[in-house]
Amino acid sequence: MLLFAGVALALPPDPAVLEDRSLAGLRVSGCWEIEASVTQHMDLGILGAEQERYRFAGRLDDGRWTDITHESLEDGMPGAQLHFESDGSSLPFAPPLFGEFDGSENILDELVALLREPVELLDVTEEGDRVILHRTFKHTNRWPRSDRISGMRVTFADGVPVRWEGEIPHPIKLHPGRIRRIAFDLRQEHGAPDFEQIKGRLRLGPFTVSIERAIDYTTVISCDGEAAP
Repeated sequence: MLLFAGVALALPPDPAVLEDRSLAGLRVSGCWEIEASVTQHMDLGILGAEQERYRFAGRLDDGRWTDITHESLEDGMPGAQLHFESDGSSLPFAPPLFGEFDGSENILDELVALLREPVELLDVTEEGDRVILHRTFKHTNRWPRSDRISGMRVTFADGVPVRWEGEIPHPIKLHPGRIRRIAFDLRQEHGAPDFEQIKGRLRLGPFTVSIERAIDYTTVISCDGEAAP
């Protein structure tokens, strides 16, 4: 803190410190018993559109999912479904971004990689009692060959990251295909998952499926039985 003409002035947050906290915050620590509601909308082109709802539960232990269960909340027979490989089994919806699964591609790894990429512009602003870290970087599309600007915005409350928003510019393997142009929105409260959403285009051979998946973490209880604050 600086003193100027007898008035205390707070130093602006250090972007490098905020970047380190952004990385650490994406890796959920502790052990949590979680229940969530999942909504997934898919546009299958000439095959029509499908929207499905699921109940999802599992244990998130130091950032790794175990004991996963899920069930459809739709009446009747499900429509067209894609099954995403996770932890040696499959999910009928795109896996959560918070946490990791054994034996599967993790979108979380791509978010961490984005926070490590060199940036064109790094800026910090304040919105009320929140501090916002803005990361802007340039990447090159392979085809058609062109430069493109992307960005990530990380929101902090009391010095702790609580929200990550942006776009993953690179295509990612997500069994059974590759997903590209992923827009993401992740939110935490008190170090535990609160909400997340992704939007993207999943490439399945000659077909492209638009996908939008949201997870609302409705119940988050520590493994010792205490609810998240």
